[in-house]
This record gives sequence, C-alpha cells and structure tokens, in this order.
Amino acid sequence: MLRRFVLSALIGLAFSQAGIAEEPAVGGQAIVADLILKGGTLIDGTGSPGRLADVALRGDRIVAVGEFPTAPGVKVLDVSGMVVAPGFIDLHSHSDGVILEARKRGNVNYQTQGVTTVVTGNCGGGSLDVAKYLDAVDDRGTGTNVIHLIPHGAVRSSVMGKVDRAPTERELARMKGLVEKGMKDGAWGMSTGLIYLPGRYAKIPELVALSKVVVEHGGFYASHIRDEGDGLLKSIDEALAIGRDAKIPVHVSHLKATGKSNWGLTVEACKRIAEARKAGQAVTADQYPYVASSTSLAAMVVPHWALQGSTDDFIQIAADPVRGKKLRDEIEESLTKRDGGASIRIARYAPKPTRVGRDLAAIAREEGTTALEVVLDVQRHGGAQAISFGMSEDDVRQVMQEDYVATASDGSTHIPTGTDSPHPRAYGTFPRKIRYALDDNVMSLEKAVRSCSGLPAEILHLPDRGVIRPGAFADVVVFDPKTFRDAATFDHPTRYAPGVEHLFVNGVAVIAQGKPNKKLPGRALRLTKDGPADLILKLGRIWTGDQDRPWAQALAARNGVVVAVGTAEEVLAFRGPKTQVVDRPGAFATPGLIDSHAHLCDLGASREELDLRGVDSLEEVTRRVKAWIDTHPGDSWVVGQNWDQSLWPGGNFPTAKALDAVAPDRPVWLTRVDGHAGWANSEAMRRGKVNRDSEAPSDGQIIRDANGDPTGVFIDGAMGLVSRHRPGESKADLARRILSGQELVFQAGLTGIHDAGVSLPMAEAYRDLDRAGKLKLRVYGMALVPDRQLVEFASHPPIAAGSKARFVLRAIKIFIDGAMGSRGGLLGEDYSDDPGNKGLLLIEPKLLEAAAEQGLHHGWQIATHAIGDRGNALVLDAYQQAREAVPAAKDPRLRIEHAQVVRKSDVARFASLGVIASMQPSHAIDDMRWADARLGLERAQGAYAWRWFLDGGVPLAFGSDFPVEVVNPFYGIYAALTRQDAKGQPASGWHPDQKMSLEETLRAFTAGSAHAAFDENRLGVLRAGMRADVTVVDRDLFQVKPLELLGAKVLMTIVDGEVVYEVQTP
Repeated sequence: MLRRFVLSALIGLAFSQAGIAEEPAVGGQAIVADLILKGGTLIDGTGSPGRLADVALRGDRIVAVGEFPTAPGVKVLDVSGMVVAPGFIDLHSHSDGVILEARKRGNVNYQTQGVTTVVTGNCGGGSLDVAKYLDAVDDRGTGTNVIHLIPHGAVRSSVMGKVDRAPTERELARMKGLVEKGMKDGAWGMSTGLIYLPGRYAKIPELVALSKVVVEHGGFYASHIRDEGDGLLKSIDEALAIGRDAKIPVHVSHLKATGKSNWGLTVEACKRIAEARKAGQAVTADQYPYVASSTSLAAMVVPHWALQGSTDDFIQIAADPVRGKKLRDEIEESLTKRDGGASIRIARYAPKPTRVGRDLAAIAREEGTTALEVVLDVQRHGGAQAISFGMSEDDVRQVMQEDYVATASDGSTHIPTGTDSPHPRAYGTFPRKIRYALDDNVMSLEKAVRSCSGLPAEILHLPDRGVIRPGAFADVVVFDPKTFRDAATFDHPTRYAPGVEHLFVNGVAVIAQGKPNKKLPGRALRLTKDGPADLILKLGRIWTGDQDRPWAQALAARNGVVVAVGTAEEVLAFRGPKTQVVDRPGAFATPGLIDSHAHLCDLGASREELDLRGVDSLEEVTRRVKAWIDTHPGDSWVVGQNWDQSLWPGGNFPTAKALDAVAPDRPVWLTRVDGHAGWANSEAMRRGKVNRDSEAPSDGQIIRDANGDPTGVFIDGAMGLVSRHRPGESKADLARRILSGQELVFQAGLTGIHDAGVSLPMAEAYRDLDRAGKLKLRVYGMALVPDRQLVEFASHPPIAAGSKARFVLRAIKIFIDGAMGSRGGLLGEDYSDDPGNKGLLLIEPKLLEAAAEQGLHHGWQIATHAIGDRGNALVLDAYQQAREAVPAAKDPRLRIEHAQVVRKSDVARFASLGVIASMQPSHAIDDMRWADARLGLERAQGAYAWRWFLDGGVPLAFGSDFPVEVVNPFYGIYAALTRQDAKGQPASGWHPDQKMSLEETLRAFTAGSAHAAFDENRLGVLRAGMRADVTVVDRDLFQVKPLELLGAKVLMTIVDGEVVYEVQTP
C-alpha cells in the first residue's frame, strides 16, 4: 500500500546529502528560528523527489531547509515518519461569504485537509466588491488565506440583469470598468460560470473584451465551461479561443465529462489542451477526484429560460398550459439522461429535511409521485443543492495524471450540523488525492502533492507559497502518510479527514498534535501586493549588501519592493505574464547608490551656465567667457562655476581685470569649484555697490589688493555682496533645474541623494514635482535658512512626508567654516602656506548649540558643514551640549558634512556622540595636489581620514558634493579604494593608510547613506522587503582593476522597481 511512499523516502535518503549541499544558504551559521521541523520527509511541492530534510520557520517565513546548525533555545518539533509539504491551495472554492461567518471562519473542514489557501469568486459568482470582501477577510480573520476572483456573472448581472442578449457598447464599458476596479483592488483574475445564469448568455466577444482588461493587470481567466456533457469539446475549444484572442492564461475549472454517453471524452479534451500548451498557450485545469458533481438542482435539470425570474415567476410558468408543458418536457429529458433522477441526490433542502441525502427516484417512490413532480415541488419552494453521479472513475484517474491538472474541491467552508448532506469533497478532496497516490498508485506522492500545492501556485503566479524553500511563506502541512486519507463519504459527508498532525498558516500553528486550535492567521492575498513580480533582474552577479547573503544572481521586485533575491531558479519562480525580465548575463548590480551630499539644483543650473571645470589657465577662462558672451548676446548676467585657480600656473586668485578685458559692460559672476568663493568683474561689483569702503561680513572675506581695493574675489559670506544682485530664481527655474539634474543623476546610476542646501522656495519646488509624479529620485533635504532664523526655524517640527514621498525635508544645514581650497576651513593652527590665517568661523558656536538643541527637541537632524580640525571640534562641542540638554533625543544621528580635517583624538568623540561622518572621497584625490602644503604633513594625516572613522566605529556616509565634484559615483568609489588620481598616481596612493576596501566603500554609498537619512529599514540593502532601488553596471566591480572602475558604464538605474534610466543600445 505504501510502496510509492517508501520508494520516495528511499530516494530522499539517497539524495539527502546532495540536497543539503545544494542549500548552503545558511552559510554554516546557526539558524535563528521560532521552530524547527526535524526529521521529516520533505515533499517540497515542485515534483522533485522526496528527501529527508529539516525545515526552519521564523515569523511568517521559512528560513532554512536541509541540514543546518541551530541557535540555542530554538524549539524543535520531531516529525520523523511524517511528510512535510507546502500548505495546499484550493483553486476552486465557494467559501466566499461563508468564511466570514463567525462560526465558520476557521475553515476547519479545509484545515484538516492540509489546505492553507482557498480561492473564492469561482463559477462567475461571489462578491463583486473585491476591496470590501478582502478587507473583511483581514478585519475578521480566517483560518486560511483567501484569494478572490472577479465573478463575471455578478458583473453582468449588476449591469444587465439576467437578459439573454449581448451587451451594448455602454453596458460593456460599464462591465469593463467593474472588472478594472476589481483587478486594481486585488483580484487575481476573472471567473465565468457559462452553465449558469446570467453567464450562459455571454458570448466570446464579451468574454474576450473583459479578459483583455484582466490580463492587463496580470490576471487569468478561470472558467466553468459552457458544457461538460456532449458539448465538452466545443466548450474546451471556446475557452481556448478566448485565451488566444485575449492573450490571457486560461484555466478550465473541474475538468470532467458528465453523462455515460460522454465518458471517455476527457481523453480528447486533454489532447486539445496539450496541443494548445505545446503551441505556447497558457492553459491549465483542475479536478476534484470524485465521480459525482454538485450544484443547484435547477442547474442540473431545469431549463435556463425558466430561471430568469423569481420563485413566483417559476410557479406561474409551471402553471401555464403552454410554457408549463414545455418546462415539464425539458425537465423530463434532463432526468432521463440522469437515470430518471436516480443519479441525483438532494444535498441541502430546508423546507423538507427528510429529502436530504436521498435521490430523486427514491423520494418519488416514497412520496407516491414522480421525479419530475419532486423537481417542480423543490423549485416552487426555492430550490435545493444537489449531487449528481455522472462521471466515470476511469476518466477521473486519467485526468488527474495530466501534469497541468491541479487538485481543487469545488466545495465550501462548512461545519457539521446534521441538517444537510453536502458533497464530501468539502471534507475530503485533498486527502483523497493522497489516497490515489499512496493506496492506488495512480501517481507518485510527489506528483500528488504538487497538484495540491506547487501547481496551483504556478497557475496563480503565487511565487512564495505552494513550495518549501527558504524565503517562502511558512504555509506548511505535516501529515502522517499512513493515516492521511479522506473519511467523508456520500453517506457520511461531514467527517473530518484524519492525519494532519501540524498545519501552519503564515507561520502560525492552526493544527497542533492533530487538533485545530481556532487561531485565525489567514490573510487576504491580493494580486497587486502578493502576486508575481513586476520586474526580474537576471544578471551576472549582484552584490546585495546583505551580510547574511551578500551574493545573488537575480532579483525580483513587486510594487517597488524586493520580493526575492537569490539564484536565477529561485527568482524566476516569481515571473508572471506581465513581468518584465531583464536578462543581462554580463552585468553587475548593487543596491541603489545614494549620494549623501549633493546639490541637485546647482547641477541642473550647471547645464545652463558656463562650466569651467578642469580649465587649467586664466587665459582659457577668459576665452570661454568671451565665447559665451558671443553666443549669448544681451546685457544679462554671465554666470558660471567650477573655476579652480590651483590648476593655473602660479595658483593665485584671479582679479576682476581679466574679466573686464572681455566683458567691460556686462556683469560676470563666476563661482569657485568648492562653492565657497566667487569672482566678479568690475561691472558686477558696480551693480553690487562694492568698493574700497565695503566691509566683509563676519562670516566672509573680501580679497583686496595692496591699495585696499577689492580684487573681485569674495570668500564665503562676502559672496552675497555681489551674488544677491543677480536676478532671482522663479519656481519654474528651480523645477526645471531639479529635473535637469535628476536626468544626469540617473545616468550616473544614483537612486537617491541628500541635497545639502535646500532653500524654502526650492523645497516647495521639490514638493510640487513630487506631487506631480515628476520627481522620481529620492531626495533627502537639508534645509538652508539664514543664521538669524535658525533657532526659530528649528523650533517647529519638520513637515511629515508620506511613505511614498520622494522628497523628505528632515535635516537642517549649518556652516561652521568655509572651504580649504579658499583657505576658509577653520584650523586650530595657521595654514602652512598662509601664515596668520586660520580660516573663517561662519557661525557663533553658541548659536550652533542653540539651533542644535531646538532641532533635537522638535525632530530635526542637524547637519553641519565642517572642514578644518578646529571647525570639527567646535561642532562636536555644540553637539555634545545639545545632546546633554535633550536626553530624550535617543537617536538623533547628528551629522558633520565633509569632516575633512580632524584630530585623531576627536574620532572617539564622533563615535561616542553617534555623529555621522558624511564625506566625499573624490575631494581627496582632487585636493591632494596642494593639501600637504596647505596643512603640513603632520596635520594632513587627519585629512580625509576615512579609515580612522571606520576603525573607530563612526558611521560613514559617502557622497560627492556635486557639482563641486563630478556626479559620477564611481569616481568617488575609486578614490576611496586607491587615493590616487585618474592616472594612478601616486603609485601607492596619497596617505595610503586611509584606503578602504571596495565592500566598505559600497556600504558607505548605500547602507551608510540610507542610515544617515533614517532609511536603513527601506534602502541600502537588497533583500526581501526592502525597496527595489538598484544600480546596474556593465562590469563586475569586484573583478576589475581599480582604474577600470572609472570606466564603469551604468546600464540601468531602478528606483522603487521602476527603470528610470536604461542605456540605449544601438
């Protein structure tokens, strides 16, 4: 009797070591779990041979399969001698409203069959309001998960009633609208009952039109076909035609042939389905393994035209001399095909319970009447549920052996009451299938289990249920192969099946030691949230950033969330009919790169202004200014950025005279590469009313000549003397520049930035773009407000942003000093190349402390620009005072932007205060040309000291400070690895003791930046549940030489599962 089971177990033993070797996901680490199912025979739902394997559950997931070490204290359940399988999925249930009833919500008659998920809305009937129904499932709780289909019959009835005609264009449009809404609300497809009213009146064009709406949302078409008797083959052809025309997966519900004259037609029906599948059409079917069906008595023997109205209407028809005769003739004809009524048994009939459980012929004999009159009497009193014995056992066995035929009950949630006699399938379908495998040897146990679990999941495109594997939901059945059989019969149909020892639904035991416990952990599963992936990446390699599982081949995302990361085989299980699959075998991916310090609007503006980056002489600067003027005639300001005098011969600051020579009458304003110095011509200074008598503000400096006249160069706070006279930026200007910058950022592979200087008008521009759906980039903003308004601004909490917002303003940007390139960074001792100059103090420390304190009180993160060692120390002082003043701020994540030069003794202060070092590696390889001379060799040991911070336990977040530096993140990655210029110099790197590894650097550009924005629970790592932000490049960063990193080409940038940039291939 157990021959096949024993054979499967032996195969499992023979291959158990191979199975263990195939599953090194645990990496030798002790598994942390809530429960270990130990010693059972695993039948995993895929059809693979059974094998001995342990299964670990944690929360609602399976976390390990095979043989693995476990952490101390983990509960172990010995399931030796038992089968461990995926929870069964009933593709065709009529539990609908019944499962919401208080006494029936446990769905125990299905739990005892090993079922963990039921599909409702079948045969065209059920709830039309998908959202309301699924919300009720979640609100009330159920013992199994519930999936719902849009019932076509209810759709048609709500628009057209029960009329026998095609819909008008307007009616069809309304029906399509209802289907569209249902799919958006989470339905998995649409069902039809073409044997029932009003579905039987629907023709192919109507069904194709509605199915096209369904398939647009990734759904499928499930049909109780039009005829299961002598019209079976035509009905199969109709279903296949609908699938072809609508390009939708087709599922034939309860495939069978009814009526003795039609026995054997299932062979040809299966042949036609197989031919369609071979031709590439998606077609499947299900079956309940019984020779009897069940539906309403009316659907079996009463003509449809007599059922279009109410019970009173039927009574009038039966009494009518003409229509009554026609009615009786057609009922008699139907009864003749069903053994004169002897093959029809009443299952439920409240008006006369004595008829329940007995066939029509027997009832007629006992009551001294005919089967016809029994039918008429039943219908006059509202109708009855009935069972019809009309199928062949040979057909049942033949159909179940087809690989595409799933097991489904066609039953309903039920509790034994003694008042009805339902079809035993509601209590025994799934263990009966196991009986066919283990007792009758019709199929292997593995195939039987797959038909109950993995196959239904495949049909639904439900990737993380129906199988036992790490990462899948913990819907698990443990059954005793010796006793798990159907106990329900047609004479005793409400006997619970024995043999399920343990059943877990979403990780919660609902049957323990063979006893149901009334827990209700079931969920409403929605296609929109629980269905196939929207996007699958199948690449050469993926660095996930997940320390438990750092490497993968593929990734799947749904609704912007990562749902699977792993091998290609594991992830491709998430593919559905609408899934976009990106197959790039040579590509490499990381979690979306995040620039933790950038200026997006300035980047966009740089595309509209004169860009002087890399210009290596004063003469070339003036030539470009003249060329710009020639191509942009008029009297508007000439604005540019990114000049760097350290690249010019002599390295001295320029003067206005050079610009006056090419622009005597037009104002010119050029910002230095670091943004901390500006260069004006004489016309610009005239408009700003700057002269010898002008005084620099306390946070700035006017560079003067020997006579005391301004030379044209203004440092930090003094820049405003000229720049504020430029025409202001409109909101349209800001929006245009943000979107222009966004385009460049996506091309560079960045999925998010921290904008380190967001004015209030800029914040509004960001919010407007976000609301309009134009801002795709994740932007974490740092508010930039005048010093005099800092404390007041910080005393009001940030504006809350929704979970879907791409723009969040939660930080405040403050400046303690200037830039080292313009010698404005605040040092403890004089600049080595400028004696007497220690740099600039741009804010009073007490004001910084007060602003930080208010910020901590009201939920702001404080991010302070600090370049010099003295500047960094002062910020740490202020932060310490603020932390002590506001002890309730437990995790404020205070930031220092740049942290460019520090004393080693201050590193420990960063760590103890939890201060984030937000740094830009590319600054180091640009500044190393002059940094040693400017700082002196000893002080330069603490310049760009990433390794000090990393080894000292200081959180690191990396960025670029673009457009001060180039937007390309791979330039910064290269800089952190090598501390060399683009030519590989110096050979060993500048202060090489500060180098970082590639993995450390990538973490700083991903998880580190996410942490710096309080987003580490969503971003920075690629694992299930995180947002699907991904950067895809053309080379494996871990397999190339460092210099080759500079040539990395971004192939795709993905934000929230949306491909926002893809390289155009020829």
